[in-house]
Amino acid sequence: MQRCGLVPSSSRARWCAHLRCSSHGRSGCPALPSTGRRTAACGRRSAVPVRARLPYVVPPERYAGATVREQARRVKTHETPFAYPAPMTTTVGFVGLGRMGKPMALNLLKAGFSVLVLSRSRPPVEALVEAGANEAASLADMAARADVVCTCLPDVATSEAVYLGTDGLAAHARAGQVLIEHSTIAPSLAVRIGDAAAQRSAGYLDAPVSGGVERAESGTLTIMAGGEAQHFEAARPVLEAMGASLNLVGPVGQGSVVKLTNQLLVGIHTMAACEAFLFGTSARADGQQLLDVLATSWGASGMLTRNGPMLLSGDYGSLAPVRLLAKDLGLVEDAAADLGVPLPLVQRTRALFDEGMARGLSESDISSLITLLTSQVAAD
Repeated sequence: MQRCGLVPSSSRARWCAHLRCSSHGRSGCPALPSTGRRTAACGRRSAVPVRARLPYVVPPERYAGATVREQARRVKTHETPFAYPAPMTTTVGFVGLGRMGKPMALNLLKAGFSVLVLSRSRPPVEALVEAGANEAASLADMAARADVVCTCLPDVATSEAVYLGTDGLAAHARAGQVLIEHSTIAPSLAVRIGDAAAQRSAGYLDAPVSGGVERAESGTLTIMAGGEAQHFEAARPVLEAMGASLNLVGPVGQGSVVKLTNQLLVGIHTMAACEAFLFGTSARADGQQLLDVLATSWGASGMLTRNGPMLLSGDYGSLAPVRLLAKDLGLVEDAAADLGVPLPLVQRTRALFDEGMARGLSESDISSLITLLTSQVAAD
């Protein structure tokens, strides 16, 4: 076993020794017991927590709220260690500070990263700068200064311009840099961006997210990434600051495929939840009891759980605007047409979303689409 000589700490050496342990993942590491995780390096099970696998290892005395003695005790007794704080030397750029992007960028700051921001709207930029971020002058400036660049943009056209424009990120990408697209885009566009980044020897992940504004704020998003394993692992500390479920789902483009599959279900299940709630309550079932019973029945779904309270109160808000999911359903239909896959339920659902926008619901939450159905009941 090789030991790390960077820091003469017995507990740190214990972690570093495990990273190079010849028995790693086979009969068990002599340094730590197996927790069942796998590493990209060998595909076998590893005892090392995510942070401990990073190329930078922080001495135990840097652990928030833990003394050196306490950390040594926890390592000695094989207890779960405190999470390593993020490295202060990594600069992360973030383009697009909208509903999702702003809280995601704030979580990068909270994790200890140096953050550069760029957005069309001034208020969120000013809020991030006040919180400790720096503002980039342009996409070229951000590409020149950031080690990792994340984007969270409102539509496909904006993503294409930001990445593939003459002065876009791909044109100014640097070798070793990783570009991460969190927007929902077409898989074909993701592949084009990945190819452009590769020409500059930069990495690219199409890594859309799911969980809504609430989980963006709490840093517990689900992230589905397409790309090379080496780029995913290099970006892992950044992704960890924003998400609780990190998934490498295949090569570039597959992150978008998985996200569009999710959006297909979100759209259909939202309309199904609206219909079910309207049916039950129209037949004089108690709305709250209906939701409680369905939550433990076969009819349960994530979108019924998510939309139920809003359907019950009639206060829909605007957390997940109809227009955004309508855009995603359009991407699903386009991709399905290219594949020759029939999606009749998606077509009907997309038509209902379009009708909702025509009736002024573009900025309203997707749960507000129940009003399309209630208006028909009132008309009858």
